[in-house]
Amino acid sequence: MLNSMGDVAVKPSISHAFYTYAHINPTTNKIFYIGKGKKSRYLATAKRNPHWTNIVKKHGFKAEILAYWQNEKDALDHEKLLISCFKDMGYTLANKTDGGENCHLSDETKKQISLSLTGKKRSEEVRKKLSESALKRKPQKRPPCSEETKKLLSQKLKGRVMSEESRLKMIATKLAKRGQL
Repeated sequence: MLNSMGDVAVKPSISHAFYTYAHINPTTNKIFYIGKGKKSRYLATAKRNPHWTNIVKKHGFKAEILAYWQNEKDALDHEKLLISCFKDMGYTLANKTDGGENCHLSDETKKQISLSLTGKKRSEEVRKKLSESALKRKPQKRPPCSEETKKLLSQKLKGRVMSEESRLKMIATKLAKRGQL
């Protein structure tokens, strides 16, 4: 079958590495998520947003591949079209983006995530795990600053007025990094 997006296949083949899929709530038999994937992504439960996870914890899910695509761009375009259509029909989807972005969040979603995390206190265990994870990451290798850049930074920072609280926090951080606090 041929459409404006390219070659759509109903059955998989070696040339159709990507696909679009739907997750269906078995209780209501309604679609609650649209995605793009390859291999067994449509069955995976890892790396899903909290909204998707809550639905699946409560109801489980059925997965259905909707169409196969020769390239990722066509699959992403189809995902975006499907999300738009289902939202227009009044479906409440667990998708956090409009699709087609390959995991880039919209400004509205970023704002919602930021608001949900504001004021949230993390347990000591979680903070320790985050710290350990950060220490395992490879530091970014930056080229040394040019003399001109050093001068510009120096001029910008000279004469800066800092509150006593900020100054004390900076000192405490330096001491903690040295193991002196």
